[in-house]
Amino acid sequence: MRYSQLLDNRNIVLGTGRILLLVLLVFSFCPSLLNGQITWNKRYGVPGNGHPEVSRSVEVVEDGYVVFYFDENPNGSNRMNVMKIDLEGDSLFSKSWSDSPNSYYIGWMDPADKTQDDGFVLGGGYLDQATGINYALLTKWDSDLDTLWTRQIGDTANWNAGRDAIELSDGRIALVGYSDRDNLNLQIMVSLFEGNGDFIWTNYYGDIESDEDYGFVVTEIPGDGIYIGGGIELVLGGINAPRIIKIDYDGNLVWDEIYDDFDHNNGWAVPLATSDGKLYFSANQFDYEDEFYEYDVTRLVGVDSQDGSILWEDTYGEANRNQASFNVKEDFSGNIVISGDQANETGQSQGFLKKISSEGELLWDRGFQYSDVLGSIHYNFDTEPTPDGGYVGCGYMITIPPEPNSPSQDLWIYKLDSMGCFVPGCGVGVEEFRKKEGLMKIGPNPVANGDLLNIYISDLASSQAHSLAIYDAQGRMVKKIQVHGGDSTIIIPIDGFETGIYMINLESNNQVLESERLVIQ
Repeated sequence: MRYSQLLDNRNIVLGTGRILLLVLLVFSFCPSLLNGQITWNKRYGVPGNGHPEVSRSVEVVEDGYVVFYFDENPNGSNRMNVMKIDLEGDSLFSKSWSDSPNSYYIGWMDPADKTQDDGFVLGGGYLDQATGINYALLTKWDSDLDTLWTRQIGDTANWNAGRDAIELSDGRIALVGYSDRDNLNLQIMVSLFEGNGDFIWTNYYGDIESDEDYGFVVTEIPGDGIYIGGGIELVLGGINAPRIIKIDYDGNLVWDEIYDDFDHNNGWAVPLATSDGKLYFSANQFDYEDEFYEYDVTRLVGVDSQDGSILWEDTYGEANRNQASFNVKEDFSGNIVISGDQANETGQSQGFLKKISSEGELLWDRGFQYSDVLGSIHYNFDTEPTPDGGYVGCGYMITIPPEPNSPSQDLWIYKLDSMGCFVPGCGVGVEEFRKKEGLMKIGPNPVANGDLLNIYISDLASSQAHSLAIYDAQGRMVKKIQVHGGDSTIIIPIDGFETGIYMINLESNNQVLESERLVIQ
């Protein structure tokens, strides 16, 4: 999900038929709904079935989520699949794109994009088993997840790779990847199509004679231009560096910037165009290495969209073994969220999420995984903001014995709350603060429409809290009140609320200090 979809999803409203279901889940399946949000952490697939599965893209829809993944056919080739899951993470159905002998694959991380007609476009490719040629592939799906059309790029090169696709603000579709046309070095490849799939143009960018040029991610600042993030690998010296190119809507190169201002890079540039027209990119930054491993930190860079120059930059989190930053997104509060994977305490890979304010301040940093079986490996490839303020993400996991039917590679999909937690209060420092009794008390509870709700806040809480927020059973914030130091009792008229269960959060810097369940009759 990128700029246009972020604006669309701000207006997602769930059907009234799900409200009752979500209320019931408060007491049964989803304890985090007590904090106004559903969370879950799930594994999909048949453990030990011998068919590895990898999910690389998740998109938010009105009544759940759509996950794009690939697995292995019984004949040994790869096929593309799409799965619909509901808000609680239960699989509704899945469809396979192809069962042919050719191998079909999904592109880089987050290669799918929701379109204005509630369908999807997906960047990827396939290997023609007969010729050995790899083709870049663009696929259009409708809202029922049926394939409308496909287009391929490449007919003479040995390697054509589609990595990402988006619908632009004018309804046209851009596919980005790379190609070794003429059997020379790789070049960045960009193709433009009409919304109905009609081909417009394909252009190539980079030095075909000396360097390897990669295009991985495409984004847009509407009316300004198209931005392709990736990297460059210098044939002489083997140095990798993040890179962004800007092109206009006719494919003309506006600027090309290589960010090779530090010694070593393990990750490519992943660009982000925010809803206010600003441009950022995330990447890994080498920190140090010991005898066996490299250790990296996450880097976020603010970029001048007019010339590619760096406006500001910072690094976040402690150096971690083999850290990989795969995605950067803007959430519904205007903050920036970077996702990827890193080593856990056993040295195996787990997912991470870092939330950074629009001013560049690290708000929190979370590491998480599905299985605690020693040696289990987790890869976190895509994370999307959700309308309730939380995050949904996908990747895959590999388990090892002693789990039955191990080793097994299966889909891993999760839903976190607004604090990046599966369990409310997981944040560093928040749990200790919440253990202090009497931060907030509310009454009467239940309360009737037309009555006044009294909220008492302790002296300790009033010195730390910034706001009170009321959320309905769907996780939507319905009222927010600023808290000022010295406040002791806040009176809220209950008028115009629907009957049901609500949550009142006492918040400070996007952290929940205390939560109380409220019933409105």
